[in-house]
Amino acid sequence: MDKLKIATEKDLKEAAAIERRRMREEDRKKRIFDPKARTIGVDSDALRGQIEEKRQLEAEQEELQRRFVAEDSRCAEIVQLLEEEAKCQQRKFTEDLNDFRRRFQRREDTREWDLNDPWGKWKTPPARISDTDPRLSVSGGQRFLGEDLALKQRRQMQMEQQREWLQHQMAERRRREEDQRKADLAMQKAIEARDRVAIDLERSERSNRRKCLEEDAKINQQLARERYEKDLKTRQREYEDNLAEMCNFVTSDMLTENPETAKSAFGPGRKIPYMYRGMSPEEIRLYRQNQLEQIAEKKERERGERMWEDQWEGLERKFARMSAIEERAINRRERAHSTKIQQENQTLATEQKIQLDHLNGVVYRNSPTNEYFSQFNTTSR
Repeated sequence: MDKLKIATEKDLKEAAAIERRRMREEDRKKRIFDPKARTIGVDSDALRGQIEEKRQLEAEQEELQRRFVAEDSRCAEIVQLLEEEAKCQQRKFTEDLNDFRRRFQRREDTREWDLNDPWGKWKTPPARISDTDPRLSVSGGQRFLGEDLALKQRRQMQMEQQREWLQHQMAERRRREEDQRKADLAMQKAIEARDRVAIDLERSERSNRRKCLEEDAKINQQLARERYEKDLKTRQREYEDNLAEMCNFVTSDMLTENPETAKSAFGPGRKIPYMYRGMSPEEIRLYRQNQLEQIAEKKERERGERMWEDQWEGLERKFARMSAIEERAINRRERAHSTKIQQENQTLATEQKIQLDHLNGVVYRNSPTNEYFSQFNTTSR
């Protein structure tokens, strides 16, 4: 099957390129393995051949690039022409389609135009014109009780009625002002007549009052004498009553501080607050004894609390001493560990110094010179 294969132009080019690379590699091997050419200088013929070959490759690349640019420009022009032709065809198709729609597919000719008409609300008549509109039905929901369709006429009538009321009120006010003026004039005349009558009555009353005062003075003098005698008897009786009350009060249980009067009927241990005059000596003794017992109990409780606090303080001091001892032991162990690490580091440093001295003095004694490095990198590669 391999014998039936036919070599194409691409295969021939690849084979020629492989052969050229193989020949260049053979030439390079001869130059590299030749000590004379490697140490004395470079092969000028080979360099010139490489330069010529590079120029041929650049020329082929430029020619290929030029052809590629020319082909790209030609393809771009063809694509542009095709796009313009497609745009023209699309524009013509769109114009024909719009013309067809404008002539045969108008929105006014559709069945749903009455629903989509933007001026439909302006074209349709209102739901009702008046209460007597024949289109109104019982279940149409267009006429309700309480609606005021004659609002404008009613307001105009109200304004006219208010105007009439205002004129009537103005006339009524002028009439009232006139009646008030007449009433004030009549009142002034009545007051003047009343003042004259009052003056006459005052004169007669003064004379009568003078006579009455003289008679009243006589009667008052008699009544004063009788009242003085009555007050004297009343003060004497009050003095006697007060003296008896003071004697009774001084000898009463309140001032004598009888302890029996403070006992309440609700229980043997209860007292009447307003009759209570203090504790008896026995009650004071019992009260003082209870106070002393409470003081002793408080001192005992405080002593127990102090003992408890002293125990806690001793325990805290014990824990503090133990913590200090443990901390000192830890510090000693850390110092011993640090000392040990320091000694090990010194030992390692001594060993490392001995090793470096051995390497520098024995192993690396024969160091390369500059002449050894100058023989490298003397060729193009």
